[in-house]
Amino acid sequence: MADALLHIENVRAGYGDAVVIDDIGFSLGEGESLAVLGRNGMGKTTLILTLMGQTNLVAGRMSMRGVRFERSPSNARVAMGLGWAPQERGIFASLTVEENLAVAARAGHWNAARTFELFPSLAERRRNFGNQLSGGEQQMLAIARALMTNPALLLLDEPLEGLAPIIVEEMTRTIRKLAAEGVGFILVEQHTQLALGLTRQAIILERGRIVFKGASQELIDDPSVLVRYVGLRGERGLVPAAPR
Repeated sequence: MADALLHIENVRAGYGDAVVIDDIGFSLGEGESLAVLGRNGMGKTTLILTLMGQTNLVAGRMSMRGVRFERSPSNARVAMGLGWAPQERGIFASLTVEENLAVAARAGHWNAARTFELFPSLAERRRNFGNQLSGGEQQMLAIARALMTNPALLLLDEPLEGLAPIIVEEMTRTIRKLAAEGVGFILVEQHTQLALGLTRQAIILERGRIVFKGASQELIDDPSVLVRYVGLRGERGLVPAAPR
């Protein structure tokens, strides 16, 4: 689909001879958002890693704005517009916050000054080394560094994992702010309520295959699919999905 920001179809990938995701396909337009849901071990992170060229792609097509990239190296995918904040954060411990940002910088709307506006606490610690930051600050830096590549689409892999509730609230507000500014993103997240409230579209993975694809609001209105595939019995208070 030439008019899609991201289009993938019939993607089959994994590690070595093991296939983890199979027959994956979806499209995202400019500025759109997608929640990737499912139990642990169902292929969510593998999907993100596949988009970044970190797995063994067995079959399938992937394109950004009509240009195929499934055989391109990771750096070329970044140049095409994919920004990645990995689950492990990947902060350079021996570099300062400013240096962590500088190594990822590409020309465009996002620069160090803008990321410091988005994350004021990073501005206060701009000269601290990566290993001197808290877990929440490291997560902020991971997202800020991804923004420094000036991406068309952010890949956020478990950005709220292991964070204190007050930091989760702050990160949620930040993601909402990015969405309001038209930044598209794919969000892998175990906090299902938050993920659905932050996104317009959602997919659920079960054993590496898509078992639901549709609007996030559909899952909010009828959580029976979530109960079946994600195990949300007793979970209440799903917040409305991000506005269209």
